[in-house]
Amino acid sequence: MEGGISVATTGRVPVRIVGLLAVATASCGGGITDSGEDNQSPTVVVLSAPAVAAVALPVAFTVLATDPNEAPGFLLERIIAQYGDGAVDTAFVGGDSTQVTFSHTYPTVGGRTVTFTAEDLEGLSGQTSTAISIIQPDPAVAP
Repeated sequence: MEGGISVATTGRVPVRIVGLLAVATASCGGGITDSGEDNQSPTVVVLSAPAVAAVALPVAFTVLATDPNEAPGFLLERIIAQYGDGAVDTAFVGGDSTQVTFSHTYPTVGGRTVTFTAEDLEGLSGQTSTAISIIQPDPAVAP
């Protein structure tokens, strides 16, 4: 065992041994944890997002996801961005606090609701949304 963490595979379920705590993580992203702790849902907040953006130009959204649990095995697994136009991005993460910047280009004008979801290894999630208006840029104004 190197650095207090070893990885073993039992059948199709990888098992991480962290100290005396064994965490089995199924390939679907769910997990089984026997820590005696109650899992709490992660939170996600938008750190930066424009209220208005131009069509066909990239838009950046920065979010911070945090899992309030201190026990190993209750770590964040992914942050999902749903842009309100059918497009979805997923950032696979680890740890108990992660900042991610997503970039998206909207192909059409209109109002959109962008939703961010943080999920932990146990399948619990937290969610937040922000609104953005996509406009046609004025051709007389240079970017």
